[in-house]
Amino acid sequence: MTAKNLEHIQTLAENIFSKSQENIMNQIMDGTFNLDDFIESQEHNIRDELHDNWEGLVGEGNAYWERDSISDSDLKFLMGRLKHELCLKLPEIIKRDLKDKYQSWQLQYIETLTQVKDLTVNLCQKENVGSSRELMDLQSTTLSLHHIASLIDKVRLFFTAQQLKIDRVAIPVVTLPSDLEVKAIEETDLFNGNAEVAAAASTPAPAAESSIESMSSENNTANVSSTTTGDSGSESESEIGSVHIFERSPVNGFVNTVKHKPALVPESTIREKGFDHGDKLRVLNVRPFGERMHYDFELVEKGSSSASNRVQFNLCIVEKDDNGLFVQKAEIGQTKIVIDGTERKLYLLEKDITRLKIVPEDIIDIAFKPNNSEYVRVAWKHYL
Repeated sequence: MTAKNLEHIQTLAENIFSKSQENIMNQIMDGTFNLDDFIESQEHNIRDELHDNWEGLVGEGNAYWERDSISDSDLKFLMGRLKHELCLKLPEIIKRDLKDKYQSWQLQYIETLTQVKDLTVNLCQKENVGSSRELMDLQSTTLSLHHIASLIDKVRLFFTAQQLKIDRVAIPVVTLPSDLEVKAIEETDLFNGNAEVAAAASTPAPAAESSIESMSSENNTANVSSTTTGDSGSESESEIGSVHIFERSPVNGFVNTVKHKPALVPESTIREKGFDHGDKLRVLNVRPFGERMHYDFELVEKGSSSASNRVQFNLCIVEKDDNGLFVQKAEIGQTKIVIDGTERKLYLLEKDITRLKIVPEDIIDIAFKPNNSEYVRVAWKHYL
C-alpha cells in the first residue's frame, strides 16, 4: 500500500470517528467500548467511504482493481483490509481526542470549583439563611463539578487500562473558609482600611528582612510547586520560596512584605501550623481568592518567644449580665482573668457575638493588644 493510500486511509479513519464520535465516547465512559465490535458496526459507513473515494483507497492504474470489474470476493478482501487498517488508525485518533477532552475537562473543573468556592463563601458571609435561589445555584454548580470529576476519573481509568500516560493540569488548592474565617477576614479589617492595620502596613519591615531574603535560595524552593494562574501568574510565581516575617493580630495574622500585601493568614491555619508573631514563613503558593491574592505559607524558623504582640486567654467560659456577654474565667473556669494584678470582667464585642453565634456557657479563646483590654476579640470558638 502506497503512502498516498495510507493518507486516504487516515482520512477514512478520521471520517468514521467523526460520524460516531459521540457514540464512541459514551461507550468509553460506560466501559463498554470494544474496537472490533465498533468497526464491524461501521461496515455500511466504510462501504460509503470506499464508494466515494475508490481511487484514493484502492489505487488507480491497475485494471484488476477497477471499480466496475471488482468481484464480490475481492470486495470482501478490500473491506477486510480497510477494517484492519482502521484497527490500527482509530486507537490513536480516539486517544488524541480523549487527551484533548481530558485537558478541557480539567480546566472546566478548575473553573467550576472556583464557582463553588465563590458561592459557598457568599453564603458563609450572610448573617441570615441564604435564599432558595442561592442554594439551588450552589447545588447545581456542585452537581456540575461532580459530573466533570466523574468524566475525568473515567478517562484516567481508560488510559491506565491502556498503559498510557496523560498530562494533568495543575489543580489549584482551594480552601473553603469556615464561618469563623470568613467573618474574621471581614471583621479584622485587614483589607478595609482599619487604622491599626494601616499603620502596620506603613511600618518598615523588621531589620531581619535583609538576612531573610538571602535565605530564599534555590535550595529552599526546590520542592515548592506553584498552581498560580492568571495574568499575574508570572509575578506571583516569583514570590514562591521567598521568606517573610509573620505578624499576629488578635484574630488571624498577616504578612506585610509580599507583593499583594497584606497577606492574610487565617486563624485556623495559624493554629494548625503553630505560627507565632515574629516567625519566619516561606511562601508555598499564591492563588486568586475573590478579588485578592491568597498566600500559603510554611514555617521556616521560629521567632523570639518574647516577640508576642498580643495577650490571649484560652478556654474562657462565656457569661451574661445586664451589660452583655463577658468572660472572667479561663481554662474552663480553673483560673480567673487577671490583668495588671486586677481581676477583670471582659465584655465581648457585639460583632463577634453575632459572627460566631456566641451564647452563655460557650467556650472561647480571647485576645487583645497589650494595653488595650477594652477591645477584646474572640479568636476562636471551641466545640467541646
